[in-house]
Amino acid sequence: MDEQNIGIPDQSEIDTTQADNATPARRGRPPMSDEDRAAKRALTLEQNKQTAHQARKAADQFRYEARGRDEGLAQEINQLREHVNKAFPQEQIVNLLRFLDYGETVLRDIHWKLKPASQCSNLEAYENDRQQPIHARQYASFIDALCMDMVNIARSTHLTPELSEFELKVLRKALDWSDRNSEYRFEWKPEIETEHQARQAGQDTFTVAKLAPGKRGPKPQPIEYPSPDLFRIHPATAKEPEEVQPSPDLPPELSPGQKFLAERMAETRRKYSPDLPAEALRYLEQG
Repeated sequence: MDEQNIGIPDQSEIDTTQADNATPARRGRPPMSDEDRAAKRALTLEQNKQTAHQARKAADQFRYEARGRDEGLAQEINQLREHVNKAFPQEQIVNLLRFLDYGETVLRDIHWKLKPASQCSNLEAYENDRQQPIHARQYASFIDALCMDMVNIARSTHLTPELSEFELKVLRKALDWSDRNSEYRFEWKPEIETEHQARQAGQDTFTVAKLAPGKRGPKPQPIEYPSPDLFRIHPATAKEPEEVQPSPDLPPELSPGQKFLAERMAETRRKYSPDLPAEALRYLEQG
């Protein structure tokens, strides 16, 4: 083969072809300098401080408002306690004071936005949490159980309009709280809703407690009056109180001599007529 027929590319052409086929250089932001990095860290730190400050400010505002609600609620409860002590008999006051305590606990737990009790899986931790001041607690009381206790007390007593209004407010708050915490199983909800609707309509839900079947007490027995047959069996029953003969079984505080004398006198009265001369009686008494 003739060497002249073979085309040998020039070196300049080879360099041009490689440059055309080379991957273009990656474009982007230039690397940050140390000053830029320091400025960015300072800005991030300042933003975090501002976020933490806003969170603390919001928490302080929430505690301030919650304490204000607690003060207003305490005044309301004190007025209702005075109302209960004046308007109800003594045997109903204890239950109604418990009624107010239950309602106060429910409202305070809702005001402080505590978590449902079911979210605490450790009973000991829950009990320790409930011993803390309310601003340091995490978990609420069993709101459904407290509301049901209030319903039971309301159905066993004729509530005044003041107490009925208080119960209505507590039940409304509790039902709204259960809707916001749907993951919490709110027990006795149908009964609480029924009571809430009745009080909202202005009805008195007082009901007389009924004994369960088979649990009734004994039937009253008819009074047995004395009859002639009873007189014949027990003659002393037909006599007047002053005619009843003394029993020989005298109290133990009598001396043996006194007891013997009383037995002799009783025996003599039974044998002889009641017209025994006074001298004979004096003789028996003197022995």
